[in-house]
Amino acid sequence: MTQLPEIFTRTCLLIIAVLLIQPFSGRGYAKSNVQNHSTDQSDLETNTIETVDWNKVFGKNKAQKAKALFSDPKITSSESILKDFIDQKTTSKVIVNFKIPDEKTHKNRMKTRNGRKEARQSVNQLQQEVLSRMDLNEVQTTSRFKFNYGITAEVTLKGLSQLTDDPDVVSIEEIMTIYPHGAQAIPLINATQARQTYGGAGVGIAICDTGIDYTHPMLGGSQDFPNDKVIDGYDIGNDDDDPMDYTGHGTCCAGIAAGDIGATGDYIGGVAPDAKLYAVKMTTDSSDLCGTDDMIAAWEWCIEHQADNEDYPIMIISTSFGGGSYSIACDSVSTAMTRAAETANDSGITIFASSGNDGYCSAIAWPACISSVVSVGAVYDADLDELAFCVDEYSCVTADTSYSCFWGYKAVSDDTDADMVTSYSNSASILDLLAPSNNSYTTDITGSSGYSSDNYYSSFGGTSAACPYAAGAAAVLLSAANTTLGGFSDPDKLRTLMTGTGVEITDEKSNITKPRIDLQAAIDSLGPNFSAASTTLCFYEDNSTIFTDDSDGEPLSREWAFTPDTVTYLDGTSSSRRPVVQFDVPGTYSVSLTVIYDNGTSETTITKNDYINVHEQCQDLALDLTMSSRGAQITWALENDEQETLYSGGPYSLGHRPGDPQVLEVSESFSLPSGEYTLTISNGGISLFYSSLGSVAYSLTNEDREETIVSESDADDEETTTFTLISLTDIDADSDVDGEDLVSFCQSYAEGFLPNADVNSDETVDEKDLALFVLNFGG
Repeated sequence: MTQLPEIFTRTCLLIIAVLLIQPFSGRGYAKSNVQNHSTDQSDLETNTIETVDWNKVFGKNKAQKAKALFSDPKITSSESILKDFIDQKTTSKVIVNFKIPDEKTHKNRMKTRNGRKEARQSVNQLQQEVLSRMDLNEVQTTSRFKFNYGITAEVTLKGLSQLTDDPDVVSIEEIMTIYPHGAQAIPLINATQARQTYGGAGVGIAICDTGIDYTHPMLGGSQDFPNDKVIDGYDIGNDDDDPMDYTGHGTCCAGIAAGDIGATGDYIGGVAPDAKLYAVKMTTDSSDLCGTDDMIAAWEWCIEHQADNEDYPIMIISTSFGGGSYSIACDSVSTAMTRAAETANDSGITIFASSGNDGYCSAIAWPACISSVVSVGAVYDADLDELAFCVDEYSCVTADTSYSCFWGYKAVSDDTDADMVTSYSNSASILDLLAPSNNSYTTDITGSSGYSSDNYYSSFGGTSAACPYAAGAAAVLLSAANTTLGGFSDPDKLRTLMTGTGVEITDEKSNITKPRIDLQAAIDSLGPNFSAASTTLCFYEDNSTIFTDDSDGEPLSREWAFTPDTVTYLDGTSSSRRPVVQFDVPGTYSVSLTVIYDNGTSETTITKNDYINVHEQCQDLALDLTMSSRGAQITWALENDEQETLYSGGPYSLGHRPGDPQVLEVSESFSLPSGEYTLTISNGGISLFYSSLGSVAYSLTNEDREETIVSESDADDEETTTFTLISLTDIDADSDVDGEDLVSFCQSYAEGFLPNADVNSDETVDEKDLALFVLNFGG
């Protein structure tokens, strides 16, 4: 976050802040010295040995042998090595450890110079002997150890088998990354193995910022522009061809997203080291501020030049700039910017933007609030002891007066833990993702003119750091999709992949839960998928819905199937991407989608059992919520009697800046068959400026019956209502219905309402009585 540093004249800067967009970058205001603390490496392995489809991966003829091979105790990293072959790689990079002929002699040899010569000769001799027994086309040596009995090699499945059968081979293991202390963010988002495997190859990332210092050794290291890492760009602010960074912000972001692999201090390279960078400078040489026109021009430049380099097209834009506060989508704030974002999406470019560093609990900044932009908030990447950051005066976090901060407030020193949402990170129901921030060790301007006097900056943070972390992760994910599925995922699919597979983290200051990126989980979920506009249908009202093929990559063909197959295609066919399907018989349907990818991948099928429920009768319900306090944070959920969530919404909230709406009204509608349901309204609002949780009114209405099921004018922190919908078809047609039955039915369903029918509890109800009941009641 560079919350603005100490100010010269607050009044002047306030005027500038209104007119210009401020970068969300990384200088914090700490009350104590900040020290990096390493985190334990997470266990990235999954139980693939137990769950893999051996016949599918290796073929029927090799399945049993492959399963036995990966159960061999000599392969100590069987899960990781096996995954290479599951991912359709032909080889795996491994370390092969040999048996030590005489451990005591070897240890003694290593104590003297002459002894080490003997040890080296002994190691070399055993290496030669083992390799002489191998098919070198199947076991390709990549390096030989000098004093350790072993080698590194790239092996095929056959070569792996040869090695396990050799008596001098004692173990085979994966090649892992060793983490310097302080390089926590990449393992935190589960990106270590993914960046090794895919690395963002074939993907271009545009850093729309203050430029990039392309002379940095991790960013091309050349005095000439473009170079091998920063392959193109433009200086929008100065309108020239040289996007050199003179303030440091863009260079810091570039190093996080896609800097080359490094080992300087805590810098281990970017999330997507194999991706290429585009430097799109929005600022002038002497400023780190820009206007909205500069940002629009920058995004449009990316669209115009997206495919200039076909090997590395621009697929990702990272923008750590913004301003303002918005609790709902802000597409109407700037039509030009919204159109630019939508056009970028249409072109296959996904835009990531930082949510801002004001400490808001129910609002994020623009342009992150644009619905076609992926907004990114921040979590700490490790335990950093106690820190204090500048926040806006409308922040909900506890803050002290501080004239060193732009708005005059500094968050009270708080505890920090890995995966804790930072005190300054803006939060709202419309936020998409969380990613690491403080403290990021990243590239800085070479020399002494950047954030530090070194070529690296050890304390970059804020949502400005979180944004390029997300952008780099997206590049690796796109690279994985292109490699395994033969095509890039479009922006909508990419957003769904990243948000749907993340680790749920609750922001303690706002009680809002959002996904923190889990890159490996996102990659593991790549493949076919689909959705339906509605999964609950009413046979006599609307018994059709639209299906969408949401598969990742670019399927060459597809085929829909339904069980039972009593369906009619109203629009499209069984091979269409978005067919409209009518269900001809009430009941429960399972749906399958089979896709074939254009890189030759064999057909893959996903089946969702009992996915569509077609009911004979449904009733239309409407839920209306009204919020009239800025302290409110509302969510709702509707469950059936099996505690399955059928519909849900929120959290909804009001902005807290002057000029924001005073009342927020939300209306939701849905159809339900007869049954028992529970509606839960939760008010988790927190605010330092309002004494209560916030005023919330709501009502649930049965529109078919014109009946109010529940109505509350001032909801508590949680309200639960259980109700029953009864249909006339629930009456047993084969048994008599007497007056008592009808009275009971009316009382339970209509709170005592009785139709104008000639009934009482002592006589049988005839057809006329029932007809009058139906007519009068509206059914």
